[in-house]
Amino acid sequence: MGLYVVTFARMALPFEFKFTYTFSDQNVYAAIMDVLTPNKAALFIPKFTLLNLLAAVWIFGSVIYIFRVMIKYYKAVKTLKANVIDCTPEMQAKLDLVSQKCGIRRKVSLKITDCVISPATYGFFKPVILFPNREFDDRNFDYIAMHECCHIKNKDIWIKLLTEIYCGIFWWNPFAHLLKKDLTYCLELRCDRRVTSKLSDNRCTVYYEVLVTQMKAYKEQKESEKSDRETALKSALVGMSFVTNDKGEKIVGRMKMILYPKKKQTIINNVVTAFVALLIVGIFFASYCFLIVPGWDATYEDCVADLIESGEYNDSVKVYDETNMYVYVEEDKTTHLIFEPYDEKKGIVYTDDNSIIIPYEQVENGEYSYCLVLREK
Repeated sequence: MGLYVVTFARMALPFEFKFTYTFSDQNVYAAIMDVLTPNKAALFIPKFTLLNLLAAVWIFGSVIYIFRVMIKYYKAVKTLKANVIDCTPEMQAKLDLVSQKCGIRRKVSLKITDCVISPATYGFFKPVILFPNREFDDRNFDYIAMHECCHIKNKDIWIKLLTEIYCGIFWWNPFAHLLKKDLTYCLELRCDRRVTSKLSDNRCTVYYEVLVTQMKAYKEQKESEKSDRETALKSALVGMSFVTNDKGEKIVGRMKMILYPKKKQTIINNVVTAFVALLIVGIFFASYCFLIVPGWDATYEDCVADLIESGEYNDSVKVYDETNMYVYVEEDKTTHLIFEPYDEKKGIVYTDDNSIIIPYEQVENGEYSYCLVLREK
């Protein structure tokens, strides 16, 4: 969960700071950019380059992905409204009592439908809990309602919405979609843990039996066409479900979480948890401390183009010297661009005349490997 939070935060805050250290790569990164943008002046402007084409495909794909999610959600809600019935006042009263115990202040509605096999929750501003159209005894109803209300309390539906947006932005990255699937499992584990943390061992066993019962009911219809429709419906609703499609180790992990909610952490587990937490935080801050950029050596043509664009190179000036400059770096990284001949016999002679201070990072990036000195005609 911490890794996902850091990933979202880094994506939402793509900034550079004064302490960010820039590395210039004049080999691999520069070669890639040379292929994508042979004409550097056409970078991110309406001129055809391979980079601009990839950026356009990226943006277009993101718009299509997010638009499809919105359309699927609208159709799913419309389908549900046509296929749900109101629950009995007694069931709604029991749900209200459970939601109050969970600390939910707003109204949580309960609907009955044939569109789902297992209970589910959807709705961002007006949460709705869906129950399959079959009988539920008081024991099953209370624990299922407690689980779904826990999802509402934890804002899990909003977290899944952020995940959908994340997948929409990085639709081309398969790891983004794996993250979405794994995050759903993590949210279920967290919800099971919070529900069972306040229960006695006997009641945890009862909660376990309720989950197993619902899994059996789900499995009986899993291979049917109705199961496929339900899976598509829940996916479109961006909601949470009491029973998921997880298999193998994930099912076992969820069962262990329910049966042993108060299991003590060993020293090794605590050390590993602390190490992973520090590693995640370290990676997050390190991503702001270092930045790799493509670097190119400045050429005569680059200098002339820059001077013409700025208006400095015109009919009233001429090139006085193409090599009449050198760079002098002090111990504190203060960097001077000096317009004086460099005397190899005397070594570097630095004076305050005919010099300007330039950023040291620009020298590292190779931006001052070539320079023109202009003088009036």
